[in-house]
Amino acid sequence: MVDALADVQESLSRIAVSGKSGPAFSLLDRLKGFIDRGVAEQQETFSRVRVYTAQVREVVSIRTVEDGMSLADREPLFAAKITELQSFADDKTYHAMAKMMTSFRVGLFAGAELTDYPHDNLNLERWFRLPKSHERRIHGHHHAGIRIVGDGATLIPTLDAHAQHPGVFTEKEVVGFATATAPAIQLASQQRHGVMKKARSKKANNTPESIGSPYRQTW
Repeated sequence: MVDALADVQESLSRIAVSGKSGPAFSLLDRLKGFIDRGVAEQQETFSRVRVYTAQVREVVSIRTVEDGMSLADREPLFAAKITELQSFADDKTYHAMAKMMTSFRVGLFAGAELTDYPHDNLNLERWFRLPKSHERRIHGHHHAGIRIVGDGATLIPTLDAHAQHPGVFTEKEVVGFATATAPAIQLASQQRHGVMKKARSKKANNTPESIGSPYRQTW
Protein backbone atom coordinates (compact mmCIF):
# COMPACT_ATOMS: atom_id res chain seq x y z
CA MET A 1 0.00 0.00 0.00
CA VAL A 2 2.84 2.39 0.83
CA ASP A 3 4.49 1.70 -2.52
CA ALA A 4 1.20 2.32 -4.31
CA LEU A 5 0.72 5.61 -2.46
CA ALA A 6 4.25 6.62 -3.46
CA ASP A 7 3.31 6.10 -7.12
CA VAL A 8 0.17 8.21 -6.61
CA GLN A 9 2.20 10.96 -4.93
CA GLU A 10 4.69 10.98 -7.80
CA SER A 11 1.86 11.30 -10.32
CA LEU A 12 0.27 14.14 -8.34
CA SER A 13 3.63 15.91 -8.12
CA ARG A 14 3.96 15.88 -11.91
CA ILE A 15 0.48 17.38 -12.18
CA ALA A 16 1.36 20.06 -9.61
CA VAL A 17 4.43 21.27 -11.55
CA SER A 18 2.66 21.18 -14.91
CA GLY A 19 1.41 24.74 -14.44
CA LYS A 20 -2.17 23.90 -15.26
CA SER A 21 -4.99 25.44 -13.24
CA GLY A 22 -8.63 24.82 -12.55
CA PRO A 23 -10.93 23.33 -9.90
CA ALA A 24 -9.86 19.75 -10.66
CA PHE A 25 -6.15 20.59 -10.29
CA SER A 26 -6.83 22.38 -7.00
CA LEU A 27 -8.58 19.31 -5.65
CA LEU A 28 -5.72 17.07 -6.79
CA ASP A 29 -3.26 19.34 -5.01
CA ARG A 30 -5.30 19.06 -1.82
CA LEU A 31 -5.38 15.29 -2.23
CA LYS A 32 -1.59 15.22 -2.46
CA GLY A 33 -1.37 17.17 0.79
CA PHE A 34 -3.70 14.72 2.55
CA ILE A 35 -1.67 11.74 1.36
CA ASP A 36 1.62 13.37 2.40
CA ARG A 37 0.35 14.04 5.92
CA GLY A 38 -1.24 10.61 6.27
CA VAL A 39 1.90 8.76 5.17
CA ALA A 40 4.09 10.90 7.42
CA GLU A 41 1.91 10.22 10.46
CA GLN A 42 1.82 6.44 9.87
CA GLN A 43 5.50 5.77 9.18
CA GLU A 44 5.89 3.88 12.46
CA THR A 45 2.87 1.70 11.66
CA PHE A 46 4.13 1.03 8.14
CA SER A 47 7.54 -0.03 9.46
CA ARG A 48 5.95 -2.39 11.98
CA VAL A 49 3.69 -3.93 9.32
CA ARG A 50 6.70 -4.55 7.08
CA VAL A 51 8.30 -6.56 9.89
CA TYR A 52 5.10 -8.53 10.43
CA THR A 53 4.89 -9.18 6.69
CA ALA A 54 8.41 -10.61 6.68
CA GLN A 55 7.42 -13.00 9.48
CA VAL A 56 4.30 -14.10 7.61
CA ARG A 57 6.38 -14.78 4.49
CA GLU A 58 8.68 -17.01 6.53
CA VAL A 59 5.68 -18.99 7.77
CA VAL A 60 4.38 -19.31 4.20
CA SER A 61 7.80 -20.55 3.01
CA ILE A 62 7.75 -23.24 5.71
CA ARG A 63 4.32 -24.39 4.50
CA THR A 64 5.21 -24.34 0.79
CA VAL A 65 5.79 -27.87 -0.47
CA GLU A 66 6.94 -27.18 -4.03
CA ASP A 67 10.66 -27.36 -3.16
CA GLY A 68 10.45 -31.06 -2.33
CA MET A 69 10.85 -30.93 1.47
CA SER A 70 8.39 -33.29 3.17
CA LEU A 71 5.82 -32.26 5.75
CA ALA A 72 7.64 -34.34 8.37
CA ASP A 73 10.77 -32.21 7.79
CA ARG A 74 8.78 -28.99 7.91
CA GLU A 75 6.97 -29.59 11.18
CA PRO A 76 10.08 -28.97 13.39
CA LEU A 77 10.68 -25.71 11.50
CA PHE A 78 7.06 -24.72 12.08
CA ALA A 79 7.37 -25.52 15.81
CA ALA A 80 10.60 -23.51 16.04
CA LYS A 81 8.85 -20.54 14.41
CA ILE A 82 6.07 -20.73 17.00
CA THR A 83 8.65 -20.66 19.80
CA GLU A 84 10.39 -17.69 18.19
CA LEU A 85 7.16 -15.70 17.96
CA GLN A 86 6.28 -16.53 21.56
CA SER A 87 9.64 -15.14 22.67
CA PHE A 88 8.55 -11.59 21.76
CA ALA A 89 7.04 -10.90 25.16
CA ASP A 90 6.02 -7.28 24.48
CA ASP A 91 4.25 -7.79 21.14
CA LYS A 92 0.65 -9.04 21.22
CA THR A 93 0.58 -9.45 17.45
CA TYR A 94 3.34 -12.05 17.54
CA HIS A 95 1.57 -13.85 20.38
CA ALA A 96 -1.65 -13.92 18.33
CA MET A 97 0.27 -15.33 15.35
CA ALA A 98 1.85 -18.01 17.55
CA LYS A 99 -1.53 -18.92 19.05
CA MET A 100 -3.10 -19.31 15.62
CA MET A 101 -0.17 -21.37 14.33
CA THR A 102 -0.41 -23.64 17.36
CA SER A 103 -4.11 -24.25 16.80
CA PHE A 104 -3.51 -25.04 13.12
CA ARG A 105 -0.42 -27.20 13.68
CA VAL A 106 -2.20 -30.53 14.22
CA GLY A 107 -4.32 -30.21 11.09
CA LEU A 108 -1.56 -28.79 8.90
CA PHE A 109 0.75 -31.73 9.46
CA ALA A 110 -1.81 -34.51 9.80
CA GLY A 111 -1.20 -37.42 7.44
CA ALA A 112 2.34 -36.36 6.57
CA GLU A 113 3.09 -39.97 5.67
CA LEU A 114 0.37 -39.99 2.98
CA THR A 115 2.46 -38.68 0.08
CA ASP A 116 -0.23 -39.34 -2.56
CA TYR A 117 -2.75 -36.98 -0.94
CA PRO A 118 -2.96 -33.17 -1.30
CA HIS A 119 -0.44 -31.43 0.95
CA ASP A 120 -2.46 -28.31 1.73
CA ASN A 121 -5.73 -26.51 1.04
CA LEU A 122 -4.51 -25.10 -2.27
CA ASN A 123 -3.60 -28.53 -3.63
CA LEU A 124 -6.88 -29.90 -2.28
CA GLU A 125 -8.78 -27.17 -4.12
CA ARG A 126 -6.90 -27.97 -7.35
CA TRP A 127 -7.76 -31.65 -6.91
CA PHE A 128 -11.48 -30.83 -6.51
CA ARG A 129 -11.56 -28.21 -9.27
CA LEU A 130 -12.44 -30.38 -12.27
CA PRO A 131 -15.06 -32.58 -10.53
CA LYS A 132 -16.71 -29.53 -8.97
CA SER A 133 -16.77 -27.71 -12.30
CA HIS A 134 -18.31 -30.72 -14.02
CA GLU A 135 -20.91 -31.11 -11.27
CA ARG A 136 -21.85 -27.42 -11.51
CA ARG A 137 -22.43 -27.79 -15.24
CA ILE A 138 -24.70 -30.79 -14.59
CA HIS A 139 -27.21 -28.97 -12.37
CA GLY A 140 -26.57 -25.41 -13.57
CA HIS A 141 -25.94 -23.81 -10.17
CA HIS A 142 -22.91 -21.86 -8.94
CA HIS A 143 -22.24 -24.23 -6.06
CA ALA A 144 -21.00 -27.81 -6.44
CA GLY A 145 -24.06 -29.32 -4.77
CA ILE A 146 -24.62 -31.61 -1.81
CA ARG A 147 -24.24 -34.67 -4.04
CA ILE A 148 -20.46 -34.31 -3.99
CA VAL A 149 -20.57 -34.60 -0.19
CA GLY A 150 -22.90 -37.57 -0.01
CA ASP A 151 -21.69 -39.49 -3.08
CA GLY A 152 -18.16 -38.12 -3.28
CA ALA A 153 -16.39 -41.43 -2.66
CA THR A 154 -17.63 -42.77 -6.01
CA LEU A 155 -18.81 -39.61 -7.77
CA ILE A 156 -15.51 -37.71 -7.78
CA PRO A 157 -13.45 -40.55 -9.37
CA THR A 158 -16.22 -40.90 -11.95
CA LEU A 159 -16.35 -37.20 -12.83
CA ASP A 160 -12.55 -37.00 -12.93
CA ALA A 161 -12.03 -40.23 -14.85
CA HIS A 162 -11.38 -38.40 -18.12
CA ALA A 163 -8.26 -36.77 -16.64
CA GLN A 164 -6.45 -40.14 -16.62
CA HIS A 165 -8.38 -41.66 -19.54
CA PRO A 166 -8.82 -39.09 -22.33
CA GLY A 167 -10.39 -41.56 -24.75
CA VAL A 168 -13.77 -43.30 -24.80
CA PHE A 169 -14.19 -46.14 -22.29
CA THR A 170 -14.76 -49.52 -23.90
CA GLU A 171 -17.19 -52.18 -22.73
CA LYS A 172 -14.29 -54.33 -21.58
CA GLU A 173 -12.97 -51.51 -19.37
CA VAL A 174 -16.25 -50.80 -17.58
CA VAL A 175 -17.79 -54.28 -17.32
CA GLY A 176 -15.78 -54.98 -14.18
CA PHE A 177 -17.66 -52.21 -12.34
CA ALA A 178 -21.11 -53.70 -13.06
CA THR A 179 -21.32 -55.42 -9.66
CA ALA A 180 -19.38 -52.79 -7.69
CA THR A 181 -20.96 -51.37 -4.54
CA ALA A 182 -20.44 -48.04 -2.81
CA PRO A 183 -18.06 -48.04 0.17
CA ALA A 184 -19.51 -48.17 3.67
CA ILE A 185 -18.61 -44.55 4.41
CA GLN A 186 -20.69 -43.38 1.44
CA LEU A 187 -23.66 -45.55 2.35
CA ALA A 188 -23.54 -44.20 5.92
CA SER A 189 -23.41 -40.62 4.59
CA GLN A 190 -26.43 -41.25 2.37
CA GLN A 191 -28.35 -42.76 5.29
CA ARG A 192 -27.62 -39.73 7.49
CA HIS A 193 -28.73 -37.43 4.68
CA GLY A 194 -31.99 -39.37 4.40
CA VAL A 195 -32.62 -39.09 8.13
CA MET A 196 -31.97 -35.35 8.16
CA LYS A 197 -34.08 -34.77 5.06
CA LYS A 198 -37.02 -36.61 6.61
CA ALA A 199 -36.56 -34.74 9.90
CA ARG A 200 -36.65 -31.36 8.13
CA SER A 201 -39.71 -32.19 6.07
CA LYS A 202 -42.77 -30.43 7.52
CA LYS A 203 -45.08 -32.40 5.26
CA ALA A 204 -43.69 -35.78 6.34
CA ASN A 205 -43.64 -34.88 10.02
CA ASN A 206 -47.27 -33.72 10.03
CA THR A 207 -48.73 -36.98 8.76
CA PRO A 208 -50.45 -39.35 11.23
CA GLU A 209 -47.87 -42.04 10.46
CA SER A 210 -45.02 -39.78 11.57
CA ILE A 211 -46.45 -38.85 14.98
CA GLY A 212 -44.91 -41.90 16.60
CA SER A 213 -41.84 -41.85 14.39
CA PRO A 214 -38.49 -41.91 16.20
CA TYR A 215 -37.30 -39.21 13.80
CA ARG A 216 -40.17 -36.97 14.92
CA GLN A 217 -39.25 -37.48 18.56
CA THR A 218 -35.52 -37.10 17.99
CA TRP A 219 -35.49 -34.05 15.76
